[in-house]
Amino acid sequence: MSKQRKISAVFGREQPENNAENAETDEAEPGKDQGSELKAKVAKRNFQDSWLEKYKWLKYDPPKDHSLTFCSCCQQSGKSNPFTTGCINYGTSTLVRHIESQDHRNALQEIEMTESFQEAVMNSVSSQEQAVEGGMRTKIQNVIAACSIPVDKVMCFGSDGASIMTGRVGGVSTLLKKGNPFMINIVVWLTV
Repeated sequence: MSKQRKISAVFGREQPENNAENAETDEAEPGKDQGSELKAKVAKRNFQDSWLEKYKWLKYDPPKDHSLTFCSCCQQSGKSNPFTTGCINYGTSTLVRHIESQDHRNALQEIEMTESFQEAVMNSVSSQEQAVEGGMRTKIQNVIAACSIPVDKVMCFGSDGASIMTGRVGGVSTLLKKGNPFMINIVVWLTV
């Protein structure tokens, strides 16, 4: 008995005795049997469409990206990891490892900080604009009242076209038009 047969016997694989009838099959069949067994043991991993719902940051576009998966958060933050260049390892464990990675956590934190900063800036600008609009409206109404002109008799309002003056929601002309809907708004563009 050859060494290979002894080893195979230890692992529970019996190989046929080597004789003239099956000499050709000795070399062909073991490789074939082992290959089919390996194929049976190794599960082919495919992308699961349910991952797109579960992992909102995951991007997958097979025809365009040659079946690569990407992390939109890491790409947006400029990180360098397999999910920014395209990952082909389809497995839940790969996705979980990516979620737990420091790169991904930092990317999420950067995005959150950027969004909250932008929101704070918008709120600050909005409250400043409201204060300026209110002050300008009050000042213009005071000037009109000081001249003893009723607001419904004001036929025209001229401005430089700044959003504070002509804004559709809180602009001075819009607020004055509430007192006189027939008032005309004139925008004067000055070139220097």
